[in-house]
Amino acid sequence: MENREKLDAFLEIAGCFNETLGSVPILYGSLGLSEALSKEIVTSDIDVLVEVYIFTSCFDAIRTLMKEMGYMLTDTDENEFQRGSLRVGISHDGDMIDFSGVNPGELTVVGNVVRYRILNIQQYLKTYKASLVDGYRRDIRGKRDSEKIALIRSHFNEIK
Repeated sequence: MENREKLDAFLEIAGCFNETLGSVPILYGSLGLSEALSKEIVTSDIDVLVEVYIFTSCFDAIRTLMKEMGYMLTDTDENEFQRGSLRVGISHDGDMIDFSGVNPGELTVVGNVVRYRILNIQQYLKTYKASLVDGYRRDIRGKRDSEKIALIRSHFNEIK
């Protein structure tokens, strides 16, 4: 599945969350980085972060909305949903400041009809650098995160 299809799926989810929950979710992970760089990056899933207060108070509603859009909850520990070959992970933005120093309240809001937030390239660099320090991320995803840091740095070199 191409990133355009994944982005369309994200926009469907974000639009539903905008309308039903009042959420302006974050397009996170590799797909968000791909958008920030305006460069096609191979992505395996869609990572969505919602506001922590919505996540904690409305997670049953999130599950219901995802089900209504045709997604099945496949991993309760990781809050991962699947529709066909498309996987969507949903979490919250409550740990971003402590994890990487990125304040979710300062992210750029994109879109008029469907609104969502996205990290800029510098914020992605901070996030992926922090992930190399985090035990789980370092052990499980370290090589991929290092590759993303190299990609971001090469982007900076291209624009100099």
